[in-house]
Amino acid sequence: MNIVSSKRLVLSLFLSATLAAPSAAQTVPGDTADVVPLQPVVVNVLRTPFPVTQAPFALGVKTEDEVQRARPGLGLDEALGGIPGVQVDNRYNFAVGDRVSIRGFGARTPFGVRGVTVLVDGIPATLPDGTTNLNHVDLGYLRRVEVVRGPSSSLYGNAAGGVIQFESEAPPPVPISQEVGVTGGSDGLLRFHSTTGGQSGGANYLLNVTRLTYEGYREFQDANNLQINGSLGGEVAGGDLRLVGSFVDYEANNPGSLTAAALAEDPTQAAFINVAHQTGEDGRQAQLGASWNLPMGQGELRFAGYGLTREIDNPIPGNVIDIERIGGGLSALYSSAEMPSIANARFSLGAEADVQNDDRQNFDISFGSNEVSTSPSVAQDEQIVGGAVFTQLTAQPADRLTALAGLRYDVTRFEADDRLISATNPDDSGSRTMSAFSPSVGLTYEIAEALSLYTNVSTSFETPTATELANQPSGAGGFNPELEPQRTVSYEAGMKGLLPGTATYQFAVYRANIDDALIPFTPANQRVYFRNAGSAVHQGLEAGLTLALFEGMRANVAYTYIDASFDEYVVETFEDGELVVDDYSDNQIPGVAPHRIDGSLMYTSPLGAYATVEARYSDEVPVNDSNSAHADAYTLLDLRTGLEAVGIGNFVVEPFVGVTNLLDEVYVTSPSLNHVAGRYYEPGPGRAFYAGAQIRVDVD
Repeated sequence: MNIVSSKRLVLSLFLSATLAAPSAAQTVPGDTADVVPLQPVVVNVLRTPFPVTQAPFALGVKTEDEVQRARPGLGLDEALGGIPGVQVDNRYNFAVGDRVSIRGFGARTPFGVRGVTVLVDGIPATLPDGTTNLNHVDLGYLRRVEVVRGPSSSLYGNAAGGVIQFESEAPPPVPISQEVGVTGGSDGLLRFHSTTGGQSGGANYLLNVTRLTYEGYREFQDANNLQINGSLGGEVAGGDLRLVGSFVDYEANNPGSLTAAALAEDPTQAAFINVAHQTGEDGRQAQLGASWNLPMGQGELRFAGYGLTREIDNPIPGNVIDIERIGGGLSALYSSAEMPSIANARFSLGAEADVQNDDRQNFDISFGSNEVSTSPSVAQDEQIVGGAVFTQLTAQPADRLTALAGLRYDVTRFEADDRLISATNPDDSGSRTMSAFSPSVGLTYEIAEALSLYTNVSTSFETPTATELANQPSGAGGFNPELEPQRTVSYEAGMKGLLPGTATYQFAVYRANIDDALIPFTPANQRVYFRNAGSAVHQGLEAGLTLALFEGMRANVAYTYIDASFDEYVVETFEDGELVVDDYSDNQIPGVAPHRIDGSLMYTSPLGAYATVEARYSDEVPVNDSNSAHADAYTLLDLRTGLEAVGIGNFVVEPFVGVTNLLDEVYVTSPSLNHVAGRYYEPGPGRAFYAGAQIRVDVD
């Protein structure tokens, strides 16, 4: 048996044991066979609190133990892994961040998160142009994650091919609690954190500071991050006021992607051009947000606002991009109480306004001498202003039947003011305005707690980001006049339920029709640009199962199938003065894995010891529009174990150890799509070990 077959056999045996576990659990004698019932889950990401079984959308939830416990804190896959329909490509590259896609939306992005709206403690992390940078999110500071899978612009507007809501830890219920922790491991991993918090006199507070250094498993991959997150809350003027703030200062090198030959020769090497041009990112971001919830009549009024500043120094092959950003936004939302006399209806009305101002300068790097020009090739001010009004209605028109309808109107204006004008360089100033109505409607029929059927029709629109508009293949300033927003209509049906307290399950099928799909490409100068495909289709199915096997033992299995393909996509280019036509219609969309399986077994003993084994299989992924190259399928197996709490005097100690990629698989963690030089492959790390401990003391 070859190595690949044996690794797939390990995953098959693991998942078979997981799925067969209910019958095995029935034979366990005595108290160890007692099942701890699973409880119904309520989510808030739909703007109205909903039990998961009643919501007419596909939802995923991860709790604090799943997100934090014995994790190294290196990527968003730790918080989002195992949710059907969600693909996280952890690049282990802090200069570009992880790629997150939901049902294939967001798979195009070469850096940051696109196509998915992200909120952190109710404050937008996604800016009005659809840009999402998550450097400020501390994975060790999260207690809960909620995910809406599928187009959701009627809920959150631009870029909502899906929605992710992160919630930070709640202040502990004592006046003062102090926790410190350290994690160290392979590839130069060293992570320190300090968390101080408490509640007293009706007020609560929390402050978390994390320092992460990482040398990486590849050359030229080191990173150094400082994150500070905090919150302060209490009752003010009859309402609940909460302030949240974050600061991040990071510096990271970018080793780049490799060709197939370089990957086979040495997956730990960096791309030569990346080292020569010292690619990476040096950035700082500070953000402050506030929310005030005030009871009003039979409902509640919520005001929220945020402001941020961000500085980026970003050398990429051929260029250095320098951006100084200021942004912010305000929102107001009124949510009514339930009205029993009108079919238990509830409604919400809201409005939002956001602004983003970027001071952008691009400097060329000479390919011969690798010297950076002292004069910018692009210098412009970019202002993005977004506004929206929206409404949502939920009702129970009949017994066991729940309906949800939403409608939102968004308008986003992009404006560029060219500061680099001369006799040979014309004024490239200009503006683009993009708008859309986004309706959605969904129905759920709850036959019993064990079975709910639902269906929905939902929409989304996604503008190009300011960077995607500004990076013109012609090299001109201003914004690309040919790049249009991507629009989607999705149809979905599914079932979900809670089986006598011992299992939860979900199943969904969907089809999303996309017009003007945004696609990245990289020509000879090795910069990433974007263009629109005529149309595309994402369709597939998702299944998830959680089992409470016996006391302390739980299993999760998630399966995702996505058939993402171009429906109509023809590219015309000129080579040596001749027109070349490439027809990619019916090809698979690059960056999307057709099949994925995630499984985990988690056990916690009555004495507080715990252990978790996680397995993940990802199918081969096309890496270019022509589908002439693919990243191979792979299987990963991770183990982690520790103690929940060991009392030593007034202190509580929580030690843990873990190993990732136990089978030492050689795999591509993230493809670089449509790279003209064939540099499609970013390899993932081999087998890696880590260990750490947290020490906490509470003062009553």
